[in-house]
Amino acid sequence: MTKINVFTENIHSSISVDEKKAITINNQIEYNKNDIIFFEGDECKNVGLIIQGEVSIVTSSCLSNEFLISNITQGNIFGNNILLSDSPFYLGSIYATKKTKIIFLSKKEYLNLVSSNLENFLKNTT
Repeated sequence: MTKINVFTENIHSSISVDEKKAITINNQIEYNKNDIIFFEGDECKNVGLIIQGEVSIVTSSCLSNEFLISNITQGNIFGNNILLSDSPFYLGSIYATKKTKIIFLSKKEYLNLVSSNLENFLKNTT
């Protein structure tokens, strides 16, 4: 498997306790090891914040060779760049590499969260 590095952001530390509680109550999903979260080509409708565990993003070639795009760990997000793009479709399949809990944020929730915590967000991404 070939690894390709991509950018992920750690915004977990910029979220207030009250925001974490509100988000966690409404949008948390648990996955077991090897569960598929999204397939390559699925439309991205949310940003995923990993609160426990880890996911991998992989893609396959026409010869069925699998390529690792990224491993994303606890405290990091995925889908944000795709969700905000003109072509919001996953470029690889995403699966849990161990027991994983993910909070899903709608585009509106994500943009509100980033704009309300812009100073902290910028500190964590530079």
